[in-house]
Amino acid sequence: TWAVVPDAAIAVGDPATNATVTFTAAGEYDVTATVSDGEDSASATAHVSVAVCPNTPPTIALDPAGPVQLELCDATASQTFVATVADPDVGQTLSVAWADVPGAAVTVGDPPTTAVITFSAVGEYDVAATVFDGVESVSATAHVTIAECPNTPPTIEIDPAGPLSFELCGAEAFHTFTAIVADVDEG
Repeated sequence: TWAVVPDAAIAVGDPATNATVTFTAAGEYDVTATVSDGEDSASATAHVSVAVCPNTPPTIALDPAGPVQLELCDATASQTFVATVADPDVGQTLSVAWADVPGAAVTVGDPPTTAVITFSAVGEYDVAATVFDGVESVSATAHVTIAECPNTPPTIEIDPAGPLSFELCGAEAFHTFTAIVADVDEG
């Protein structure tokens, strides 16, 4: 017969001299096998120490990593961020969360390793994402500067540009000029 103190799952093999013990928690265990010939019995015990594997924190990197410079030329300016996450520990499920950015809208993608941040005002912002492996969390931050859209001066040309020559042969001389204007800035 087989026994484990404290209790753990035992799968007795065929032949019964083999057993597989499944440990699901860290701790100290005694695995005991007992044999009997009908008159006498004998036991042997193996002491087992089960430790939790040390956790290696996950890693996270943002792309772009920052600093990011954007211009607010329309009502909003947006930037897509991608979080690259990894964990060398086997069997850990990673989850990614994006922090709220005051003064901006955060739209998390599918998968949640991407997010579009939409800014509606000039200013300085920090975009942060956190990865969690079930034990530890690690964050990455990218700094974003939103600047006013620079104004490009308008342009003007006159057609014909000249030089022109006219003869005034009466009381008046007429010529039509056209101003050609352009402004690359909207509005």
